[in-house]
Amino acid sequence: MKRFESKIRKDILKFSFKIITVMIVITIITIGFFNYNMRNYRLNNTLDHYGESLEAIIKTKQEELYQVSEDVFVRFLQGQSDSRNVFSSFYSYNARQQIKSDLLVFDEDVALALHTNPVFETDYALFHFLNLVIENETPLAETGVTRVYRSNQSSYLLYIHPIIDGAIIGYAVSVINGREFQLLREDAITNYVIYDQYDNVLSSSSDSIVNSTTGKLDFNNDNSNRNFLYKEAQPYNNINVTAYIRNQNYAGVFLASLIVLTILSLFIFFQTYIFSKNVSTKIGHSLYLLYDELIKVSQTPTHRISIQTDDEFETLAQNINNVLAELQNAHDRNIKLSELNLESERRKLEAQFHPHFLANTLETIRSAIYVDSGLAEELLTLMNDILRYSISEGNVDLSLQEDLTYIENYLKVNQIRYEDFTYEFYIDDKLNHLRVPKLFLLPLIENSLKYGFKYRRDLKVRLSIHKSTHGDVVIRIIDNGGALTSDQANRLNVMLKTTTKPDQHHGLINTKQRLSLMYQHSRFVIKTKWNYTVIELRIVGGHYV
Repeated sequence: MKRFESKIRKDILKFSFKIITVMIVITIITIGFFNYNMRNYRLNNTLDHYGESLEAIIKTKQEELYQVSEDVFVRFLQGQSDSRNVFSSFYSYNARQQIKSDLLVFDEDVALALHTNPVFETDYALFHFLNLVIENETPLAETGVTRVYRSNQSSYLLYIHPIIDGAIIGYAVSVINGREFQLLREDAITNYVIYDQYDNVLSSSSDSIVNSTTGKLDFNNDNSNRNFLYKEAQPYNNINVTAYIRNQNYAGVFLASLIVLTILSLFIFFQTYIFSKNVSTKIGHSLYLLYDELIKVSQTPTHRISIQTDDEFETLAQNINNVLAELQNAHDRNIKLSELNLESERRKLEAQFHPHFLANTLETIRSAIYVDSGLAEELLTLMNDILRYSISEGNVDLSLQEDLTYIENYLKVNQIRYEDFTYEFYIDDKLNHLRVPKLFLLPLIENSLKYGFKYRRDLKVRLSIHKSTHGDVVIRIIDNGGALTSDQANRLNVMLKTTTKPDQHHGLINTKQRLSLMYQHSRFVIKTKWNYTVIELRIVGGHYV
C-alpha cells in the first residue's frame, strides 16, 4: 500500500512541474506580447493625437480665421477700416484657441502691412521666404499653403492664405511658434516630431534627432535604425508627424526575470513536495482504514464501516454504508415480492374463481339456456374469456387497457346475475398504455361487490383512473354499498400500514403490499364519504413500472 502514497506524491510533483513550466512560458510570452502591444499603443496614441490636433488647427484657421474674417482684411487693405478691426477680430479668435498664434498681413507686393508681434517686423529672412513660397505655389490662390520656417533657433508653422477681392490684393499669414505644440504633449505618451516635406523640424519632444546646425530631422544622427521604433503619418499636405520610441536592451531585463522566475519556481516546487508528502500520507492512512473495513464487510455482510478521519473518506464510508443498507433493503423487498407473488397466485385462484362465484354463474347460464339462449351464450363467452385470461402464464405485466377488458367482463357477468347492479368507468385515455401487474385491481373490485351486496342489490361501482395536476396517477374504486363507517375505514387504514401477514381482508392487504413494493412512493387509503366507500391508490410522481 505504500506504493499508493509514492504514486500520489510523484503525480502531484509531475503536475506541479508541468504547471510551473507552463507558467514560465506564459509569463515570458505575456511580457513580450504586452511590451510589443504597449509600444504600438503608445506610438499610435501619440501619432493620432498630434495628427488630429494639427489637422484641427489648420482647418480652424481656414474656416474661422480667414473665411469668416476675410472681409475685415479686404477693408483694411483697401483703406476702408483701420488696424483696430483686424486686431479685434484676431484677438477674439486667438483667445479661444489652445495653440496661440501671431498674425502677419501683407499687401499684394508682399510688403508687411500689419503684425501682432514686433519680432517679425524686421525679419527679412521671413519676408524673403514668403516671397519664394508665394511665387512658387500655384494652388495658393485656391486653398492656401502651410510651410515650416526656421529662424533664430526657432521654428514656426506658417499658414499662408490669399486675401481676394476679385483678384489677390494681399496675404494673411498665421504664424505658430513650434514651442506651442509642447502644450499638446500632456496627452501624448511617447516622443514625437513634426516636420515638413523638406525635413525642417517644427516641434520635437527631444533635440537628439534634430540637427543643431540646420534644424532638420536627422534620425541617423543617433543610429535610429537600430535604436528607435517609429511610425509616421501625414495629417496635412506637406506636414508630417512621427511618433517614436527608443528601443531598449531587454537582455538584462529578460535575464533578471528568468532568474526571479527560476527562484520562484524552485520555491513552489519545494512547497509542492512538502504538500504532496503530507497529502499522500493522510490519504494513505484514510485509505488503509477504509480498505480494512471493506475486508470486514466482505467477510461479514452485516458489518458496517466505521472510520473517523475528518475528511472525504469518512463521508465515503457513510455513503458506502447507505448503499449497503439500500442493497439490503432491496434484497429484503425482493424476497417479500417473491413471496407475495406466490401468495397472489394462490389468492388469484381462490378469489377470482371462487367455487361459489363459478357455481352461481354456471347456474345462471343453465337457467338462461331455457329462457334466453342469447344471454346464455353471452355468459359463456364472458366466462371463457375470463378463464383464458386468468390461466394464461405470459404477460405478467400488461397495459391498463388490456387489464380493464378483463375487469369489465367480470363486471358484466355480475351485472347479468344482479339486474339492479351497475358500474361505470372513467379512464384517462392517456393512461391506456400504463403497465400494471396482472389481476392488480380485481381483488379490490371483488371486495366492493362482496361487501356491497350484503347491504343492497342496486349496488353501483365506479372505477376512475386519471393523472393529477402534480403528475400522480390516481386510481379510485367507489361503491355505494355503505358498508363502512368512518371509524371502520380509519381502523382499516391503520391495519394496512402495520399488517404484513394478513389473516383477513386478504385482497386489500395483498394489493396494498404489492403496490408499496413495486411503487415505492405510492399511497393506499380507504375513505368513506356520505354512503360511498372509496379505495384510492396514488402512484406519486407518475413513476410506474
